[in-house]
Parts: sequence; C-alpha cells; structure tokens
Amino acid sequence: MEEKSKTKIIGELLSDVISDFGGSWRYLVLFFMFNIIWMLWNVWGLVGSFHFDPPPFILLNLVLAFIASIQAPILMMSNNRQSEKDRELLLKDYEMGKEVVKELQSMNERLLEFNQLLKTKRKGKRNNVKTFGIIQKQDLEE
Repeated sequence: MEEKSKTKIIGELLSDVISDFGGSWRYLVLFFMFNIIWMLWNVWGLVGSFHFDPPPFILLNLVLAFIASIQAPILMMSNNRQSEKDRELLLKDYEMGKEVVKELQSMNERLLEFNQLLKTKRKGKRNNVKTFGIIQKQDLEE
C-alpha cells in the first residue's frame, strides 16, 4: 500500500514538472524551433540530400499527434493535482476560520463577564472608580 502511494506521489510530481515545462515560453520557443528545423531539413536537405520526411511532413504530423496525445493527459493530471492542493488549502483555511470564530466568541463572553463585573463594582462604589487607568464618566462629574 505504501509503495502504491509513493508511486502516486512520483507520478504526481512528474506530471507537475512536465506541465511546468510544457506550459512555459521556453517550451514554446524550443518546440517552434524544432518544427522549423524539421521542415527546413526536409525541404532543403540541410545534411546533403537526406530527406527523412519530405513534404507534406507525414512523420512530423505523427510526432505532433503523439506529443499532443501524451501532453494533454499529463496537463490534466497536473491541473487535477493543483485542484486537490487548492481544496486542501481551502479546507485548512475553513478550519482555521472556525477556530478563530470560537476564540472570538470566547473573548466576547469574557468581555461581557468583565463588563458585568465592572457594573456591579460601580454600583457598590460610586466615588472615584478607576479601572486600568481609564477614567470613568462619573470621575469627571465629581
């Protein structure tokens, strides 16, 4: 079972690496250059008169179809992997948000309790009530 998960991880990482390269400008430039060289080679015979795929470039079409048939599923696997990463991140954010809400509710309850405590102490002492260096309204009235 562990070997299967390692294989899955290696496959996922490989698809991520391939899709990172396959979706880059470097890939586009290299692929364009490869096609131009292929066509020039077979039209003008850059090496003597050796034309391995004369026009209409049937072998080139086969190679391009093969690349497309392999590259598309790899890109889709990488997109699925990214979707899984995004889903995991959203779930973590949601869980953290729930914890923050609980903490805020707890702090609010403590503040309400503290407020009630202050009100009861104020009723007992009407003269010079100061709390944590905060001057109360009744201090200013005296």
